[in-house]
Amino acid sequence: MRLMTLVVWLSVCGFVFGLEGCGDDGGGGGDSDTDTDTDTDTDTDTDTDTDTDTDTDTDTDTDTDTDTDTDTDTDTDTDTDTDTDTDTDTDTDTDTDTDTDTDTDTDTDTDTDTDTDTDTDTDTDTDTDTDTDTDTDTDTDTDTDTDTDTDTDADVYSHTIVMDGTNDFSLADEDFPTSTSGFTSYVAWDSESLFIGVEGSDLAATGGTKWVLIYISGSPGSTTGQTYNTQTPGLPFSARYHVRWKVASEEGNPSMRVYDTDWTSGTFTGSASWNTTAQYVEIEIPLSDIPGTNPRSVHINMINEAGGGEWSWAAVPASSFTDSYDPEYTDYFAFDFLGSAVPNSYPVLP
Repeated sequence: MRLMTLVVWLSVCGFVFGLEGCGDDGGGGGDSDTDTDTDTDTDTDTDTDTDTDTDTDTDTDTDTDTDTDTDTDTDTDTDTDTDTDTDTDTDTDTDTDTDTDTDTDTDTDTDTDTDTDTDTDTDTDTDTDTDTDTDTDTDTDTDTDTDTDTDTDADVYSHTIVMDGTNDFSLADEDFPTSTSGFTSYVAWDSESLFIGVEGSDLAATGGTKWVLIYISGSPGSTTGQTYNTQTPGLPFSARYHVRWKVASEEGNPSMRVYDTDWTSGTFTGSASWNTTAQYVEIEIPLSDIPGTNPRSVHINMINEAGGGEWSWAAVPASSFTDSYDPEYTDYFAFDFLGSAVPNSYPVLP
């Protein structure tokens, strides 16, 4: 815009000056020129500067760190075991050689004549002692100790009960309270038999539905007892032998059941003696009928199998169950038939 204004202005001035020059060259006459130039320049400069700066900075930093750590642990254990066995054999050989050489030369010359005797005795004793000792000592020690100790302790407990219906168990050492008031059981043994006694009012009963039951451990065995009518007890140990005596029954009494895969009839060579007046029964169980390993687990109780009157009671140990219908047996005794302890000193198990 400013450039255009300058051009216009120069053009106008040149035009004016040219006119004036032309008048001068025409001669000087009486020309009166009145030039009135009115220049009105109106310059409107509008400068609009619009600066738009748009800065877009996009910084994208992508850092990818890949660290690969390779740890190589090399453990080298060098164990050097040096076993030094030093055997010192000291052999002392004493050889004593005593050589005693006694040479006695006695020369007696008696000459009446004048003799000049020159006796030269030369004794040459050459003793050559050659001692050659060759000692070869070979010591071979073979110690074989076989100790078989069979100790028969004079204090081993033993008490034989005669099967005669008379209670000759020791009240101090062999009686056991039961789960039922008025009932007592007894236990004793010797080297050949186990003896069980039971005393109580039901031992005078009749009717043939009540039993004295004895369970004894062995293998194979079962923790489920023999079923009587609808009562099948759970046992607190694995029993193989079940000796039973039926009250007021003489036939096949007592008898034994043996467990293999089920309870079946077993061979029993023992006996029993029953005293109804004393309300007492004693049972002998040969150990040969119940082979097994000590200690032997034992549980005793009575049962009634009569329909409508089924019941279990007189448990030994007394804590084994509460008198009821078909209870589970929970406790027992484990007797060592080769031990010195008296029967009623053994703890209740388990």
